[in-house]
Amino acid sequence: MSMSRTSRRAFTLIELLVVVAIIAILVSILMPSLGKARELAKSASCMMQMRNQMLAMTMYLEDNNQRWPGWDYGWQPFYGLGLRKADGESDPVLYCPSGIAKRLGKFGSYSANVYIWWNYNIMEGDVMARRAFASSIARPRETLLFVEEDEQSLDNEHFAVNRADWWNMISNRHGRGANMSFVDLHVEYWKWEWPSTGVFVKHNQDDPGNPDLGRVYRAQCPPFMTWP
Repeated sequence: MSMSRTSRRAFTLIELLVVVAIIAILVSILMPSLGKARELAKSASCMMQMRNQMLAMTMYLEDNNQRWPGWDYGWQPFYGLGLRKADGESDPVLYCPSGIAKRLGKFGSYSANVYIWWNYNIMEGDVMARRAFASSIARPRETLLFVEEDEQSLDNEHFAVNRADWWNMISNRHGRGANMSFVDLHVEYWKWEWPSTGVFVKHNQDDPGNPDLGRVYRAQCPPFMTWP
């Protein structure tokens, strides 16, 4: 009786190299997709941070007769909302997961629309009584509340632009775009068109003709605000 034997053959070096090459190709194909998925997750987490900031705002308005915090907090609305302490420590909701604010020693990654917090009557004494009502926002769905500011640009808690220059620079840390929250308490992702958007060089940075700047300006400035 004869018995057949199954012979075993080891992989050759060339075959191993082919396998390694195939794995490398698959990794190179999958890595960008994994990177995008990771950034999408961070952007979603950032949106949740902004929603928590708006929750703090809602609670503040309920406790203060529907009036916005004014300059009585010294340009620092996040103090007024209880998201920063007297010692300068910030609540975690002020840090974007894609940002570097903590590494830079900044108070957070976000700032507030200065036209909402602005108080023209601060020098007249009766600051608390003269703050603008939340109802003074004529078009709340189109008016910015909090924005992601470029962390190199952050110098205080407010954000402002002019028609032709960035007084403060917007962020571009989410795939050349940023999350923006609005007075009606919704959050949107805005993708930027111009390469100069989100690149901080200096405050009051000229950028005439930039459609992104125009878009931010229209969402930030009067005539959306009416003063009591």
